[in-house]
Amino acid sequence: MIVVTVRNPPGQRINPVTSPTPTVDTLWSTLQALPRSSRNQFLEKVVADVTMRQALEDILDLTLAHERSNEPVRPLDAVLAEIDEA
Repeated sequence: MIVVTVRNPPGQRINPVTSPTPTVDTLWSTLQALPRSSRNQFLEKVVADVTMRQALEDILDLTLAHERSNEPVRPLDAVLAEIDEA
């Protein structure tokens, strides 16, 4: 499970994933109930905001790392040697 922690002023930490507040639940339900066009408009605004986009990119990076965590790995030296041979 991936847990995203958000800072809540002043310095308090809340975790909306494991202990959602009524506001988070309401927002989530509202987003799910929106027609696709309205949801897309909302997401366009989120992506246009630099801070929100960076947070989304971090979440996607963490999700990808988590999904791939069970894949076999190779030592970097072996990969570099293979590249040199090509």
